[in-house]
Amino acid sequence: MRKTKKTVSLVLTLLMVISVFAVCLTMSATAEPFTDAEAGVDPFDDVPGTAWYREGALFCKLNGYMSGTADFFFGAGSNLTRAQIAVIFSVIANVDTDKYAATPTAFTDVKAGSWYEKAVKWMVAQKMTAGITPTTFCPNNVIDRSQLCLFVMKLSEYLGKVVSQRADLSKFTDAVKIPAWAREGVSYAVAIGITAGYPDGRFGPAEKVTRAQMAVITKAYVLNVYKGDHKHLLTEPTCTEGSRCTVCGVMMDYPFGHECDVCVNGGVCARCGKYIAPVGHSFSVDGGKKVCRRCGDTVAIP
Repeated sequence: MRKTKKTVSLVLTLLMVISVFAVCLTMSATAEPFTDAEAGVDPFDDVPGTAWYREGALFCKLNGYMSGTADFFFGAGSNLTRAQIAVIFSVIANVDTDKYAATPTAFTDVKAGSWYEKAVKWMVAQKMTAGITPTTFCPNNVIDRSQLCLFVMKLSEYLGKVVSQRADLSKFTDAVKIPAWAREGVSYAVAIGITAGYPDGRFGPAEKVTRAQMAVITKAYVLNVYKGDHKHLLTEPTCTEGSRCTVCGVMMDYPFGHECDVCVNGGVCARCGKYIAPVGHSFSVDGGKKVCRRCGDTVAIP
């Protein structure tokens, strides 16, 4: 069941369930509109509260780095593609990819008007990657951990970051399997702490990168590398505003959401005192029942 009462910890932990203390507040005269964005509603039905990648997925969604693969669906186990990495990197770097719309390309498989076209053209123009062949970019090819590490180093170079850090790769039991062309990138990525090996001692250079892994890596990269040159000073979340760093603007949590019977009756928010008009249930399917994304009420499916 989706939980809608959350708080932000001082150590940047996302979305912990909280207790809400009832407060007697005065009803205001005007009913306020209410949206899911203000409701403190988790955006993904397939991201459990205990998932190891939960904070990464929500951080990426909040800041626009990664969206779902479908409505309310993050698709954590799906593999990351070359097209996806181009789009994610362009958003991280805050690139106006529209400037690349008219850039000619020899890639016959980068379709005009596709969701990734401009991001791919930007990435290639900045020499962060090339095609698989002179005429094919292969946007749907999935990437592995070695490729991702090299991409990350290229992104850091583009952003003007120091990329001289190197880790000792000999600690990995499969270090000899790390391709020569990827060793610098892997060594850099491990050194800056955005990726590591597996508990059994492997690095897994040829293993495919999942969206869950990319979400966690993106959060670590943004906070600790791209925007890691300052201490993040977070605002307190409110009913309608999540917590943000006042220095770099990254958002760390969803809004609390109004605390009243908004789905059916509306009412006075126990947190902010505003009168909120009823908005109706927003159901998602959970097994043999429908569950309201806002309030948790359930309805059996006939």
